[in-house]
Amino acid sequence: MKTAGMALLVLMLVAGLAAPAAAASAAFEPGPGRDLWVWEPPGPDTIDFSVAEGIRAIYLHAGPGFSSDPAYRSFVDQAHQAGLLVVAMAGDPTWALQTNDWQAWIDEVAAFGAFDGIVADVEPYLLPEWLTKRDRNRVIRSYLRGLESMATTGMPTAAAVPFWWDDPAYRRGKLLLIEHVMARVDAVVVMAYRDHADGPDGILDVAATEADLADATGTTLIVAVQTAPDLDKVTFFEEGRAQLEVELAAVAATWGERPSYGGFAIHYFRSFQVL
Repeated sequence: MKTAGMALLVLMLVAGLAAPAAAASAAFEPGPGRDLWVWEPPGPDTIDFSVAEGIRAIYLHAGPGFSSDPAYRSFVDQAHQAGLLVVAMAGDPTWALQTNDWQAWIDEVAAFGAFDGIVADVEPYLLPEWLTKRDRNRVIRSYLRGLESMATTGMPTAAAVPFWWDDPAYRRGKLLLIEHVMARVDAVVVMAYRDHADGPDGILDVAATEADLADATGTTLIVAVQTAPDLDKVTFFEEGRAQLEVELAAVAATWGERPSYGGFAIHYFRSFQVL
């Protein structure tokens, strides 16, 4: 995808044409940038805000049945015209066990044919089955099969994951759970939800193992931060926009040269808008 995107850019430049930003790169490639979760229905204010903020890709919530709403097609077309990537995003913890629902959504996204990628925000650890080892293993096996199904679309794929999936308690065979995930997707959006970059329990600390593994496996690492109301230490809601920028700059200064570094994903549109 990276090679194809570069070839397209070269052809456009040779032809003397301006290349839209969305046509010049693929979703989830390494490199600096900012992505934005959008849970709200698609609308022009989202595009305007994203362009003004220099957003690279919108993770647009497109839940099951989205394709029957013409607003989605219009939004994706307008976002592309504005130079934005638009990634289909959805998920529910139950999908980790009810994979037919997950597969139906994957098929719908693929048939829609306009998205630049697909990201699963499933969070299976919210299921009651996660609490017992036997049931948790069943959940994990099923979840990993769901990620494999996304790869069959031929689209760039990502999974939103917690930073603690490097815990040996979730090891399967010789690999950590996060390694199994990385083997099945192009990128991991690591929810490193902390309100400071440096020091113990900071962003760089909690996601350090993921960064090392991403470098080793060739997986893009996108660092996710929280701006919505939540526990004080996990969100920038209390600290505000200026402090968010300070901490993101510190992460970029430390990890910006890593081959896996893929910038940031901000959760989410409305809360970031008012931060």
